[in-house]
Formats: sequence, structure tokens, C-alpha cells
Amino acid sequence: MKRLALALLALVFAFAVFPHERVTHAGIGGGIKAPLVNITPASLPGLFLWMRGDKGIVLTPSAVVATGTTPPAVTLTGTPSQSTAWSAATTSIEIDITTLGARGTALFTWKLNGVTQQTGQTTAATFLLGSTGITANFPTGTYAANNVYTSQAVLSSWTDLSANAVVFTPATVAFAWNASDATFGGQASVTGISTNSMLAGATTTQIQPLSVYVVFMLSAVNAQQNFVWTSPTEINILNTGYAPYAGSYSPVGTPDTGAHAWLSVLNGAGASQVWVDSSTTALSTALSIGSSGWGAPLRLGNTSAGFAGNVAEIFAFSGVQTSGQRALMFRYIHARYGLTVADNDNATDWRLALLDLPRAPVNDVLVGWPYALASGLH
Repeated sequence: MKRLALALLALVFAFAVFPHERVTHAGIGGGIKAPLVNITPASLPGLFLWMRGDKGIVLTPSAVVATGTTPPAVTLTGTPSQSTAWSAATTSIEIDITTLGARGTALFTWKLNGVTQQTGQTTAATFLLGSTGITANFPTGTYAANNVYTSQAVLSSWTDLSANAVVFTPATVAFAWNASDATFGGQASVTGISTNSMLAGATTTQIQPLSVYVVFMLSAVNAQQNFVWTSPTEINILNTGYAPYAGSYSPVGTPDTGAHAWLSVLNGAGASQVWVDSSTTALSTALSIGSSGWGAPLRLGNTSAGFAGNVAEIFAFSGVQTSGQRALMFRYIHARYGLTVADNDNATDWRLALLDLPRAPVNDVLVGWPYALASGLH
């Protein structure tokens, strides 16, 4: 009874101190399948940038590419609906003229992501393409049976979820959007279409130390991929490794085209770290980093070394997070995206240890909390 009372007291205390967090207790008896404390990045201090693939997204149709015999200039207008299964991996909208003739006589079929939606439709001044939010505008003219028009939903803007609400807009080659990306457990993602794709936001005055997470996948390992980029501090993936940058590269690890969660801790020369898919192991502890921080516009990619791949989420915090905060962040990423990170059987945050009741006390490593109190709860 005494142990049960202590356990209940611990739960009440955890909720009282952190009322915005909800306890989940999945994966007991094996590897952790979901976090014991379900948090959001907003639960942690210092958040100044939070980009998520399913939030703050505004889409627009890209310029129409027309092929075939003297095709009239069909245009697409409207705001693509996010309830539609857009895919960055394919041409999202395709209109195929199937019966030649003037507007009003010519017939067409249209497809979404390669799947036929309607056939035998009559060309008209305007035609709403199902529930896509897009209207096809057919000008007067003669249409040939080999005329094909293609377009896709591209990013118009992406708004930061933090209190700063920074709005990122395409500055060079467009970014596309995945409503459901199998790489990230079916969650949404933003995709750089080419190696020069770049999004630009507002100038920030944040200075080091900083902790920046990126959940991403590369479409190819190029010479350089920029994530959250400014001058003089960049967070890069090079073909030789992962590296923050300020005057010299110190790459670590081996980039590939798989899905990863990457944390860069920018904290000056000798104290900066890069972590990949793990909340327990730093790949480097002596990176060369400048101390002046970010004083230029925040960017994802740049004109000479843009981003080609998918980004599901970005978080940036001021300061160096505690080991417990890092553990919570990686558990959030694991639960949301299904990425393989270190199986944190060690509860590096005292709340996790207090709530991890069935596990043996030898598995718990507590940071900043008396071990004897928590060990008595098992």
C-alpha cells in the first residue's frame, strides 16, 4: 500500500507541475513504442521556430506545362485543398484532351496523381476539378487530341508554429507538398524539388547556444544540403557528413537517403554537438562553430546549395537542452514519425522515471532528481 500510495502521489505531482502533458504508457515489457509522456515542442522552454509539414501550409498550383499540337494556353487557378491527396512525387494534375475540336466541343479526361477522376468532360471557360480546389480555365481555340496539360500543387507559404509566427516563402525553385508521406509514417512533409530549392523567412536575432532539430530525408546525397541556413551559422548536410558551419566544416557521420532525426547543438568551438537518430550518443563534441549566432534571414536551402529531399518537421530552441529534454524530443519524433531512435529504456528525465513504474530501477538513470525517491516506486 505504501508503494502504491507513493506511485499515485508521483502521478498527481507530475500532472500538477506539468498539466499540459498527457501520460501514455505503451510498450511496457518490451521496447518503447510510444513516449511515456506525450509532449509537444511548445511544452519545452526556448522554442523560437517550429515548422511542421501538416501545419501552416498554403498551396498554389504551379505553372501549367502544355504539350501536343499547338495547345491553347490552359491555366489553373484556386487554392489547392489540403483534404485532397496531393503528392510531391508525381505530377498532381493532368488534363488530357481526348476528342479534338473547339472549346465546347473538345472533350477531356483529368487525373490526380496519375489516377483518372473524370472522363468525357466538355471543355468550358471554367471547370472545377472535383474537390481539389483547382479550376481549369480553357481559352477559346482548337484543341488537338494529343494536348496534355500538367501541373502540381506547390508551396505558397509555410508558417512557423512558434509565437514568432515566421512566414517562409519560396525564394527560388518551388517546394512541393506531400499530404501523406510513407517515409514519415504517413505524416505530411515539404519537398525541395531541386538542389536549388530555397524557402526564406524573417531575420532572427537569436544567438548561440541553440538546439536545432530537423526530421528529414534526402532525395540524393549532394555536395551540400542546407537546412536552417543563415550567415554566419549554417546547419548543413555535406556529402562527407553532418556539420554546423561558421568558417570551416567539421563533418561527422555518413549521410544517406533514409529518414532521420538530426539535432545540432550550436554552442561554440569545443562544445557543439551533432546527434543523429539518438538521444544518447553524440557523434562529435568538438565542432568548430562561430559564436555570433544567426543575424540573417532564416532559410531552408539557398541558391547555391539548396535542399533536395523531404522535411517533416523543424524545431529550434534557444539554449542547450538538458538530457531529459532531448529524450522527450526524440520520443516525440519516434512516436509521430516511427523513426528508429535509441530505445530509451533509461529514463533521463525524472518524470519519465516516476511514470515508468513496471521497469526495474537499475534501468533508470535520473538527471536532476533524487534516485532513491523514484526507485522506491518500482
